[in-house]
Amino acid sequence: MENGLNILSPKDRCVICSEERKSLLSSETVIFLYQPIMGADAAAVHAVLASSATTVPRKSGHLPEIGDILKTLDMEIPRFYDACCKLEALGLLRTFVHDVSNERRMIYQLLLPLSGQEFFKQTVLDTLLLSSVGRRRHAQLKQLFAPNVFAYSENSKEITKTLADVFDVRKENIQNLQINRVKNESLLEKSELNFDLKYFKQLLKHSFVEEKEVMEHLDEVKTMVLLYGLDELQLVKQLEKSFNVASNRVDFSLFKRYVNEEFESSLEKPARNEKEIRAESEESTARLSSEDRQLVEACNYYAPLEFLEALKNEQGGYASNIEKYVVGNVVKANVLPGAVINVILHYFLCDEDNDQLSGKVSTRFEEFCNQFAKRKISDPVSAMDYLKGEVEKNKQRKQQRRMSARNGQTRKNVQKATLTDWDELAQKQNADLDYKHDLDEIEKLRNQMKNVKGR
Repeated sequence: MENGLNILSPKDRCVICSEERKSLLSSETVIFLYQPIMGADAAAVHAVLASSATTVPRKSGHLPEIGDILKTLDMEIPRFYDACCKLEALGLLRTFVHDVSNERRMIYQLLLPLSGQEFFKQTVLDTLLLSSVGRRRHAQLKQLFAPNVFAYSENSKEITKTLADVFDVRKENIQNLQINRVKNESLLEKSELNFDLKYFKQLLKHSFVEEKEVMEHLDEVKTMVLLYGLDELQLVKQLEKSFNVASNRVDFSLFKRYVNEEFESSLEKPARNEKEIRAESEESTARLSSEDRQLVEACNYYAPLEFLEALKNEQGGYASNIEKYVVGNVVKANVLPGAVINVILHYFLCDEDNDQLSGKVSTRFEEFCNQFAKRKISDPVSAMDYLKGEVEKNKQRKQQRRMSARNGQTRKNVQKATLTDWDELAQKQNADLDYKHDLDEIEKLRNQMKNVKGR
């Protein structure tokens, strides 16, 4: 991120202005709602700028220097610039640069903070506050600044008159009336989201969550993407988790809470030292070929779904919804790093040259991922080594099967000859037994004849 040194100088003059009164700028909402999000530095900068703001900007005469503000705040330019960026992001400040006769002037326009009710209606701000202060404090602040309004009964009917009903004013004049104020653009509209709405809707069709209901809360869903970097599959998983069976609807307050809790729990996992990881990575990649190194870099750079798209585009095809679903399921399981999944993808689509991850191929892909997870393979180099070892084992198994097939044919011939010898031996033994039996019978007859003669 920029540090502001190429934009600001202590000698630069600055104009601090606002269309609102100072008392309105320094409201309680800034202290209790905005400060937990933007931090103490940004709150201090806002307070100093608000105290110096004028409703009529001075364009000439003595203008304060940036250095004067820095001395008051006891800050260097990088800290001051970072604080201003946070104020701008939260809609509290607009910044302009004006170059006049080789002299740069910074124009800071302070904007009115949102009221408590408006603040909590902004999904992004509401979720950021929840992440900063926790659930209990968030509930207290919401009750303090945006208490529950009077609940009307279902039988009540509003009969409030409008302006056009009471006064003789043409409706087209009201509609064409231009209010001279700064447009409060949504934070979501300012941000670029990596969010495929079409794919998200396709996933919802295979879910028990109603698509229509989710589309009504699309801003809240997009906020989760903006703040926590969730993909489409993770969003559907959290929506299903937040589904209230009793009301047959998604509880979106629960949805935001679950996402926040899962994010915080992931942060609590002990992180390894970056130097150790870098040293291990350099040591393991040093022995690789240049081609394998490029593959490792690509696997580390891309998310699995992006890597799938890149591989399919390189092959002249495209990633089907089935393939996205298969890869997305593995990502959603959260048992393998993305880089390892990418190595397995490359093996199936490039090394094995499969046209598509579907049918038996997708089943094998999931089996491989499960096998890698059981073996605790956590980096792309180890994944490549393991795959190479498996390929070598498969070659050896095939060679052994070929040898076994050849040996099997030889054994059959030998076995046949042996069986013949045994048959001949058995026949001889049977013949000997018959001959012996005949001799016994002859001997018995002779004895009987002797007995007859003796009588």
